[in-house]
Formats: sequence, structure tokens, C-alpha cells
Amino acid sequence: MKLDFITVTGSEFDIETQPRETVGQLKKRMAEDYKIQPENIRFILSNYDLPDSEKIESLNIIPGTKIVFYKTNQFVTRERPIIDFDVSAISQIPPTSKVRHSSRVNKRESDSPNYEFLAPLMELGFNALTCEKALRSANYNIEDAANLILSNVVEIVNESDNNQHSNANNFSDPLECPDEEISSKEKACIRRLMQTGIDLSVVLAMFFSCDRDEQATLMTLRSIQEDNF
Repeated sequence: MKLDFITVTGSEFDIETQPRETVGQLKKRMAEDYKIQPENIRFILSNYDLPDSEKIESLNIIPGTKIVFYKTNQFVTRERPIIDFDVSAISQIPPTSKVRHSSRVNKRESDSPNYEFLAPLMELGFNALTCEKALRSANYNIEDAANLILSNVVEIVNESDNNQHSNANNFSDPLECPDEEISSKEKACIRRLMQTGIDLSVVLAMFFSCDRDEQATLMTLRSIQEDNF
């Protein structure tokens, strides 16, 4: 049988599978083609992260339905300790991509994201509000926004939950907290640290935990890389 896939940037492709093949086995086959680790591949179907143990035949996919193929850039071979840091600081960092779409620049918080950015993220099965938050936090970089959503850095808000908590005094949105102050010099440090290839969320966590010392952060990040290779 043939499964249809779509990436977070809108590219579509299909792949032949066997009904009794598991999701994990399919990931291993695709990992060989893409020269990446199978644990860095995720399949999202209607807001559901397909587990490796699930068999293809049990998915009961409706013809024409596309599975979202998502390639993470995180090191997943070892669990890391959870370190508290201000998630709102992510919005302070400009995108690392050298190519910027004109509509990503000078966006106001009240602006509605362009549909060409919003549509691919909504294919993941999350609602528009979550996707808009992720886009603004990632400065309208689709892949970075997808990474924030799937890493649960952006709080996933269901429509019903949003209505239920809209008047609650204890409801807090991490993206609406006061921004962590990051100087231009510190932003430059973070951009240099991002050249290690480690996720922005991890770089920020290490940067803040090392009292914003670039050299100490770099040594910590290199230690992480050595532990995961």
C-alpha cells in the first residue's frame, strides 16, 4: 500500500509500505534514504504523534489523507535535565536562516500571519491560535515554528480549553510574559552559539544557566554534542 506524506514546508511525496510494517520500521527505511537517525523522524497524523510500535494496517488512514513528515534537529539519544528559562526570550532572537521572506520583517504582534505560513503548520493538526503563536515566536520561519510546536515550547491551546480558561485569573501564556531582556551583544553571542547546530531552546537554556557567559555556554554545548555522538 502507498502512504502520502507532506512536510511542514508543503512538499509532498509518497512511499510504498507493507500493511504489517510498523511505524518504527518505516522510519528506519526512510532514515537510510535521508541519511539521518530514525529517532529524529516523527509522523504526525491528525494531531497524533504516531508511535513506533503502531502497525501501518491499524492506522485506518482515509484515502487522500496525508501524514506530516517532520524531521527534528534535536539530539534525542540521551534525556537532558529540564532547565527553567523564560520562553518569551525566543521571540527576541532573529531567525538564523540567511534567507528572509519579506513578510517576516517588521511584523507587529497584532498582525495576522500570512496564510502561506499558517497553512503548512495547520496541516500538523493544531489550531490556528497555536500556529500563530509559534510563527511569531519563530519570526515567521516555518520550520522553526514547527519545531517549537512539536517540542511543546509553544503552549498547545485547544479551542474549548481556550474558552474554558479565558476568564481564569491563574491562566498564564508563556508567550505573553514580559520579555527577557537580551542585549544586542548577547544576541550576537547566541547567534554564534547556534552555529553548533544545537536547537535554539537548548542554546537559550544553557546560555541563561551559564549566567550568559558565551565561553561557558560553548563548553557546555560541546559537552552535550560529545555525549550524543
